[in-house]
Amino acid sequence: MKSEIQTKDIARKGIRLTELETDIPIYDKYCLSFLLNNGERTQIYLYADKGSIPPRTPVQGKVLQFFLGFLIENETISQNRIYLGSFHAENDGKPVNDRFSPANNGYETKQSQFDCIRESIALVEAGKISQQELEESFPEIYEQTKSSKKGFKQTLKVTGEEPVGPRGKHYALGDVHGHKEAYDTAMSQLGEHDSIVLLGDVIDRGKDGIAILLDLIKRGANTEKSNIRFLLGNHELMMLESLDLIEKYSLRSEEIAEIVKLGGLMRRIQKLRANFDDPNNSKESRETSRKIAIQILESDEWIQYKEKYGNPERGFIQNGIIGAIANWLSKNNGGLETYERYAVLPEETKARIRSFLRSSYVAYYQNVQGQDKLYVHSRPFRDISRIRRLKRRNDQGIHYTEVTEKEADFAIWEREVDTFTPCKAEGFTTICGHQPEFNKSIVNCAKGFICLDEGCGHGTMCTTGLYCIEDGTILHINEIGEIDQEKGRIKVIGENGQEREIKGTKLPQLSKERE
Repeated sequence: MKSEIQTKDIARKGIRLTELETDIPIYDKYCLSFLLNNGERTQIYLYADKGSIPPRTPVQGKVLQFFLGFLIENETISQNRIYLGSFHAENDGKPVNDRFSPANNGYETKQSQFDCIRESIALVEAGKISQQELEESFPEIYEQTKSSKKGFKQTLKVTGEEPVGPRGKHYALGDVHGHKEAYDTAMSQLGEHDSIVLLGDVIDRGKDGIAILLDLIKRGANTEKSNIRFLLGNHELMMLESLDLIEKYSLRSEEIAEIVKLGGLMRRIQKLRANFDDPNNSKESRETSRKIAIQILESDEWIQYKEKYGNPERGFIQNGIIGAIANWLSKNNGGLETYERYAVLPEETKARIRSFLRSSYVAYYQNVQGQDKLYVHSRPFRDISRIRRLKRRNDQGIHYTEVTEKEADFAIWEREVDTFTPCKAEGFTTICGHQPEFNKSIVNCAKGFICLDEGCGHGTMCTTGLYCIEDGTILHINEIGEIDQEKGRIKVIGENGQEREIKGTKLPQLSKERE
């Protein structure tokens, strides 16, 4: 933050608030990000007395309301930490902030205490007083932190404007589908303190999906020490479900090969039946489909597979086991090479891969520059309350193990139902993959989402999108790892539904378009 900001220069639109884990136990803490009239964005930290906001009170709206009151009463902001006072209920039951109400509850004394804490922290950071002197100066806080896991020293050790460490950029990467060259190029764009969310579908179609998963595991993705977050895509979900079935039924390699062939026959019969049932097709076309389907059903190969896998004891066909495994390993989905490379790994490595996939995310949330970003592979959950709750947990997500099978399938597979718009109404921009638009990322201002699946892995030398939120850019990276800004495009859908294409990397001013 600048050393001093004139409150008249703060734009009244674009103010964003995030509740944070507090660094001073007697206060609740919030990060407030706002725009200046010149378009520059900055942030400060707001504090209120711990637990003084009544339960079920809309915290975001109330704290923002009181900050606007602060702007009215003050001409400048000269500190990056501001104490807003205590919240309490008046006789009419409406929550009111002491600072801006007639009630006198010792605000000046509390303000002085807060100023002393802030100034003392700065003196410790500058080496002018010791940590012990800080402890002795604030016995109330010291007593509260005796039983804390962090303890007093960790609790009050705050550095600079960003307590969580050096500030880096935030990236998101679309589907790479087994093309490690594209993955490597994307990862090489990250600086030491940058973070990235991979939106899933790093396997299949290309040959190096397993290598990518092993690299993510090596980098500690989805662990506290790592700045890498990985979401399950539908291809990882197919892989995980298929591996569970293969292990459960102890399927040998020759049986898996037969299941793939049987699955192919089943899909062909389904297409022939659909063609026969379509009244819009000609009589000749429908009759041809019927004859071919009968030939397959009467073939020795079909009869042999049906007897082996369709008998009541195994029931693979009836229970959908054939369909699940064969769908992943089909030529269309490209999972066979992924499985072949997986199958030759040591058992310990296989177990690590399965554990990594099972513990991955289906949704992730970040507040970046005061804006709420939701990452999913395909769609936000139908239950908007699950997404809304993430606002209190910056840099947190919902794991695959925390959702039902139905919820996981929706977030990872769904292509038709629009749950972007309800999330936009809650203030989220959704960043997703899964729905390829060849060599194009989609920026939909009307529905509030950015789709980074540019078709990488679909056999046409397509690209994937690497989005940097701070820079407002999307790099288009092709299957051999080249940044291809000539081929790559950004398709923008405006609030009125009109479409236009942008060549190159720079996104439009989305916040202005949404407003």
